[in-house]
Amino acid sequence: MKKILFITRPIAPPWDEASKNFAYNLARNLTSLPPSSSGKGAGGERYLEIYLLTNGKLNNIPKNIIQENIYTSSEKDFKFSQKMRLLVFLIFNARKFNIVHLLFTPTKLSSWMLKIILSSPFRKGRLNASERSIQERFEKCTKTEKSHNHTKPFKSPLTPLFQRGRKSKIIQTIATLREDLLSDSEIKKMLFGDLIVTYSDYAKNRLEKLGFKNARRIYPGIDLDYYSPARKNFRFLMNNNLRAEDFIITYPGEYSRLGAIDDIVKAMIKIMSPSPSGRGAGGEGASIKFIFACRVKNEKDAKKKEKIIKNLKKLNLLSKVVFIDTVPDMAKLYNSSDVIIFPARDMKGKF
Repeated sequence: MKKILFITRPIAPPWDEASKNFAYNLARNLTSLPPSSSGKGAGGERYLEIYLLTNGKLNNIPKNIIQENIYTSSEKDFKFSQKMRLLVFLIFNARKFNIVHLLFTPTKLSSWMLKIILSSPFRKGRLNASERSIQERFEKCTKTEKSHNHTKPFKSPLTPLFQRGRKSKIIQTIATLREDLLSDSEIKKMLFGDLIVTYSDYAKNRLEKLGFKNARRIYPGIDLDYYSPARKNFRFLMNNNLRAEDFIITYPGEYSRLGAIDDIVKAMIKIMSPSPSGRGAGGEGASIKFIFACRVKNEKDAKKKEKIIKNLKKLNLLSKVVFIDTVPDMAKLYNSSDVIIFPARDMKGKF
């Protein structure tokens, strides 16, 4: 049986982060595939087990998805304490898996640590002198014990995977190269997988220009059973003080990073402000409402949201706008909207 570990942020509510949502749905879809005639198809119980890193227990999970409850928090940013819990788990457990699949946008620190723990020194060019030095120190953790006049190696949990006879393959799925933050040399140091998967041809071609021969583009899948047309959801509308007859415009983007929020606010004010005749832009009787479905990821986002609220309050338009920081069900949001907009001026780090 193949054992596959998905390395992600905590796979747990709130479902407001793309990589963990992708990992969760990928695991469910892989394990739900029907077995082949031999009984060893992609989803057959005799074929694979997928291990998810969670905070708490998820319900209604197929039995060949194994939950490793290693995290203690899943709110907002992936905190340093949670990263350390992940690293400790990997030091003691990574050698158990046939495939270790990293599904998140790497940072310099996280990549450095994971590279030390997971990477093999026999892959030429993957480790620099400093990283090789650290791995050599790990090697010294290997001790021997004497038993019945025989000397056999003792596999310390601190010993890197390559010293423990690692046979697992490493896959890195990269949603974005973050070229806005990282130089070419930094990107080359951060990627060490046997296979590197990108979501776009742009990222794949970029990696090939940097010398990577193991990059492959796989478009992220969309669950068309979940994301399918439906009527406006009454409970969603009621929970957000909206009515079925409202004409709802939704922006499910970001407050600061995409650089278009000021354009959106200007257009929104123009649409919702009454004309000199006393009629709104939508005509007599029209009730236009706007939803900002944007996660507040940092202080810059929080300040931008606060500024928008102050401006709308000054213009007496705040009652026509709904702010949702965390959307528990994106399909209900989309189906309850009449128009969805996603303008952007800055797409750096998005491919």
